[in-house]
Amino acid sequence: MPTLASFRDGPSRPTTSHLLAAALTVAVALVAGAVLVGPGLAALALAGGVVGALATVVCSSRTPLVRGLGGILAVSLSLLVAVPTTLGLGLALERGGLLAALAVWALVYAGFAAALVSWTGVGTGGVRRGGTGAALAAMGVGSVVVAAALPSGTVRGRAVGAGSSLLGWFAGLVAGEGSWALVTLVIFVLLALVLAERALAVVPADRLLPPDRHRRAAEVTHRLERALARARWLALASLALVLVAPLAFGPEDAGSLVSPAWLEATLGWPGFALATLASATALRVLVCAFALVAAGVLLADWSRRTARRGLASALSLLLAPAVGGVLVGTVLSRSLADPATAGALESALVALFPAAFTPLLTAVPTVALVAGALTLATLSLSSVALTVTWLRVLRLLPSRAMAGAVAAGALFVLGVGFAAVGHVTMAVLTAAGAVVVWDLGEYAETLRTELGVGAPTRRAALVHGGATALAALLVAAAALVLACIAAVAPNAGDGALAAAAVAAGVACVVVVAWAVRG
Repeated sequence: MPTLASFRDGPSRPTTSHLLAAALTVAVALVAGAVLVGPGLAALALAGGVVGALATVVCSSRTPLVRGLGGILAVSLSLLVAVPTTLGLGLALERGGLLAALAVWALVYAGFAAALVSWTGVGTGGVRRGGTGAALAAMGVGSVVVAAALPSGTVRGRAVGAGSSLLGWFAGLVAGEGSWALVTLVIFVLLALVLAERALAVVPADRLLPPDRHRRAAEVTHRLERALARARWLALASLALVLVAPLAFGPEDAGSLVSPAWLEATLGWPGFALATLASATALRVLVCAFALVAAGVLLADWSRRTARRGLASALSLLLAPAVGGVLVGTVLSRSLADPATAGALESALVALFPAAFTPLLTAVPTVALVAGALTLATLSLSSVALTVTWLRVLRLLPSRAMAGAVAAGALFVLGVGFAAVGHVTMAVLTAAGAVVVWDLGEYAETLRTELGVGAPTRRAALVHGGATALAALLVAAAALVLACIAAVAPNAGDGALAAAAVAAGVACVVVVAWAVRG
């Protein structure tokens, strides 16, 4: 397969720094995961991330036949991704299980990034194409559900009731009802800003305006882009604030939401004003309409580019993973359709979906239940890749060495988990490992860009990696010493702690300068 062959002798061939970054990511993640969630679940989550990366690479191919094979792989391997991600979701829904859920998800992304650390397609749209291909494969499996369930009149009747309940829930979400009002408003605003920013980039102002106004239009467009970028960062900060604000008001508020009632009870009249704004239906509808207009502009641009490339080629790339999903979904759903499997799936799906879906789930045939479970599993695989894509869209990830940044971010989340449960030593060491992984990924891209694929980079990578690891260990040791001083002598003068911090910083600067000079 051309996509996978590029890892052997093509542009994605890993350098020594890539291999070191991947090995260090897996090693640190395994040790940290074994302490936080247990060795078995840690290994399963890492394996799920690696498998998801393999399916993403194949689904990202621009060859229809290979992409169809990617759809088959995505459905076949999706359970290995769905099991840890679903366990993480279950842990997140339990009170006090959020840290364990974040650890499981971080392990999945650590394995995903470690497998793709040398893939050039990570920063050039490959992850987006792979995630989209997996989603199309899930749609193919979903067609198996429809074909198996719709012939029954009972299923059709209950499906109408479940659909009405779903539409009512979505209407309430848009209208701002319930405790999620402020959170959903911030999410809607963030989504609208991202779509508007991307739509502005594809509007052909030079074709819509006369030549004498092109310069003025370029200036206005630049100002709008800067304003949208600042508003996007403000929306991201607001989202982070509304998610963590209850933690600042005591343990009894941990895990709660910044709801309109919470605002009114906590902040008084400013909270009342914010609650009124968050629940304003007209404002929410206006934001959603703005997002739909921007999405329409992007869809028109995609249609134009698709027509330029050729409709037959575009349709073949869209249908190939869906056809692969139909084939493997049909085979697996019929081979796994037995009473024991049906009972287990029905219990799991009833617990996962709202009560309004229970009559529908108890009426569908066994084949449809199995195919539905495969659809959800494939969507979970797709969500891993598409989440990375959205992090890049939000400018939270760099375009260069993106996989290394994802791996470092996953390890940093594990370090935060250790800090939250009081394991200071493990938190510091894991964070140091995250810094080393990030630096190795950046340096690997630098070597590949400057020296080219296949150039001998082992010596340079080992020297640079050793210097980075030494500097990170010195910083970690200094942090641990300061933590011990603070724990043993909590009344020590601020001057002593400041002097120790300055000495540690100077030592690290000296070591880095020596390493660069050497």
